[in-house]
Amino acid sequence: FYNDDLNRQTGQWFVVDYRADRPGYCQVNFYQHSTSWTTPDPNQSITFVNIANRDLNQDNLVNHQDFNLFSRYWLSQGCVEPSWCGGADLNQNGQVEVEDAVVFAEYWLWGTPNWQHAPQIIQSDPNLVFAVVDANELSEITLYVGNSTSLYITKQSDGQVLNIFSMEALLSDPNLGSIDNTEIDLNAPNDGTAQILISPRDVFFDYYGPGYTQYEGIYLLGISLWEPIDDGALASFVYTAEQPGDVVVSLIHYEAQPARLESILIHQIVPPAAASSASVAETVELLEEIYDNSEDLQTSVPEEEWDSFIESVAESADPNQL
Repeated sequence: FYNDDLNRQTGQWFVVDYRADRPGYCQVNFYQHSTSWTTPDPNQSITFVNIANRDLNQDNLVNHQDFNLFSRYWLSQGCVEPSWCGGADLNQNGQVEVEDAVVFAEYWLWGTPNWQHAPQIIQSDPNLVFAVVDANELSEITLYVGNSTSLYITKQSDGQVLNIFSMEALLSDPNLGSIDNTEIDLNAPNDGTAQILISPRDVFFDYYGPGYTQYEGIYLLGISLWEPIDDGALASFVYTAEQPGDVVVSLIHYEAQPARLESILIHQIVPPAAASSASVAETVELLEEIYDNSEDLQTSVPEEEWDSFIESVAESADPNQL
C-alpha cells in the first residue's frame, strides 16, 4: 500500500478484507518499508483465530437443529473440502468422530441470550457436581491388590441443563492400576466393562475411548439430543488395583459449563494370603533390612528392642515354615 498525496489527512486510508478459509491461527504482518523490508512492524501485526462453524444450518444459533445435522454424518469417512461432510468434520481431518463432537459442544447454545464462550476448564460450581464413586457412593475405598471394582461417574445438579456428557477419568499413578475401557457386551460380559448410563440418551453417540485397557484413564461421551440428562450415574468402568499404594481417580470436564469435580481415593493393600506366603526367614531378613536402612527408626527404637521384636516374630512361627 502506498499514498502519493503528501497532504493526506489522518483517518482510514486502506481497507483490507480477510477471509478465514480453514480452522487455525493466521498472523497478518504489516511492514513499514521506510524502516525495514524484512522485519514486520510489531505494533501492526494482527492474529486471527479461525474456528470451525458449528452453526451448520446458518440460523445464527447452535442448538438441537445443528446437532441433528451433525448426527447425520456421525462416523463418516472421507470428508473433503469444501463441504467437509456438511460441516460436521469440524477439525477437518477427514472423518466425523468424537473430537468433532467435543468441538461442537464448545459452542453449544451459541447465539442464545447471555451465552458466553468459556474455553477454559472451570472446575468449581456448587450447582453442578460430577463425582467418581464406588457402588456404595463412597469417595474413599480400600482395595486388595489384584482385585477389581466398578467405579461410577455421577451427576448432581440444581436445575442445570446438560445435553452432552464429555468427561475423562484419570489415574494419579498408572503404575499402580489400570482401567478397562472396552465397551460392555451383554452377550459376552467378560469382553468389556465400560458403560454409558446417562438417561435419556441417543446410544448412537456412545463413546468409551479408545477401546482397550488404558493405563492413564478413560474418556467417555454420551449425548441426549432432545431432553436434558437426568441426575444420577452417567457412566461406569472397572478399575483394577495392580500394586500397593494410594491412587486418586480424578475427573476432567470438557464442557464449557463450570462444574465441581470430586475424586475418589483408593487405598491398595496386599491381601492377607499374599502377605503370609513369605517364609518367616524372609520376614526376619526383611525386618533386619528395614532397621539397617532407616535412620529415623534407629533413632526412635533401640537396636536391642528391635532385635527382641525380631526374635518374637521368629519364635511365634511354625518350625516347618523356617
